[in-house]
Parts: sequence; C-alpha cells; structure tokens
Amino acid sequence: MNKHIKAEFYRISRGTIFFRMFVFMALALAVLGYVAQEDFTSNTLDITLMGCSELFMYVPMVLVTLASVIISRNYFNRTYYYEIMDGANTHTIIMSKLAVYGSMSFIYIIPAVTIAVIIGARNGLGTFEKPLLHAAVFIVITLHLFLRATFISMLIRHIVGGAIVSYVLTFVESIFVMVNGIISGNDIEECFESTGSVLNNWLPTFQCSMVMMPKLDSDLVIGIFGSFAVMLAVFYTAVYFSHKNKKFA
Repeated sequence: MNKHIKAEFYRISRGTIFFRMFVFMALALAVLGYVAQEDFTSNTLDITLMGCSELFMYVPMVLVTLASVIISRNYFNRTYYYEIMDGANTHTIIMSKLAVYGSMSFIYIIPAVTIAVIIGARNGLGTFEKPLLHAAVFIVITLHLFLRATFISMLIRHIVGGAIVSYVLTFVESIFVMVNGIISGNDIEECFESTGSVLNNWLPTFQCSMVMMPKLDSDLVIGIFGSFAVMLAVFYTAVYFSHKNKKFA
C-alpha cells in the first residue's frame, strides 16, 4: 500500500494547481476564523472560539469541495486504471486514498489547533473545561468531512459531480440546522437544546460549530464519534463493492 500512497501524494502535489489552492485556502481559513474576531489577541480562548463558531461551520464547504475535485481527477484523467492494471487489492486502493486525503485535513487542523493553543496559553482558557477533548473531537469531525468527501468522489467518479455532492451535503446540513433554529426560535447555540438537537448532534457540519463552545455535552460527543463510525462503515462498504465490480465509466 505504501507505493500507492506515495504515488497519490506525488500526483496531487505535482500534477494540479488545485492542491496548491487547497493548501492556501486551508491555511487562510484556519487563520481567518481567529483574526476576524475583535481583540482576539487579548480575549480568552472560550470567547475567541465562541465568536468564530458560525464561521467554522461553513469552512468545510470550501475545503471538502476542493478536496473532492482533487480526488475526482483520478477518474477524469483515467489514472485509476493504473491501479487496477497493477492488480492492486480493492482494500488497498480504498485505504491508500483514505490515508492520503485524510492526511490533507491536517493542513487545516494543525494551524487551527496551534493558534488555539497559543491563545489559550497566552490569555487563558476561560470557561473551557476539557481542552484536550475539544481538540480530539475537532480532529475527528474534520476527518469525518474529508473522508466522506473521499468516499463520495470515489463513488461518483466525476470531477464536477463529486465536488457538487460533497458541497451540497454540507450545505443541506447547515440549512437544516438553521431552519431548526428558526422554528424553535433560537440561535445556533441555543438550537443545541431544541427538539431537533438529537439529529443535529449527528451532523458533522453542526458539530463543527458546537465543538467551539466551552462545554461539550455527552450526547454531542456520542454523536461525533457515532456518526464518524457509521459514515465509515456505510461508505466503505458502498465504495468497496463499487470498485470490486470495476464497473467504471
């Protein structure tokens, strides 16, 4: 599997401008979430993160869309044929893609978490109770979104279709959360306690926002890890049988 991972990294880093665009956007959005806040250099970490919680909710739309384009180029330029002709095991093909595009998420995760650590060390955590748990679930949520986009792109196998579906899915999730908040008469934070909160807790787009709040409800943590596990099981199975049959367009 190592040679497939190396080949994929080489392909995305050397063969397309989209990867450079992704790196730029990932770094820019990780920083923007903080610098967009007034007095972020002096506010405690809880105030800073709560202030940018809604922005972090929409960041995945941009990044997973770009990631989907990069992934789907395999099928646009037919490079996936080389993996098939090489006789690679279906699991090897899937796991190598997950390893590469899951790793890409850390281009966004590392600067976002690093800035949070610096702010917390300099200005204090405020009301944050479990910063390490916040960091852990933030990583899981981001991986969830990137791996889901990888699976979707491998299923649709179209450079535009994969990006559109990945974008629309995160967009629909955010619309659902906002509509649910409007119906209940609450804002996005209070929506957590509304009637639809059980489903909200299992939506990664919603989780992106709520992980920025000082307190993590146990139901939310269950939803974060549970939805990640369900997504992996369902999508992996679908992609496995799709690639095993090798019915490529």
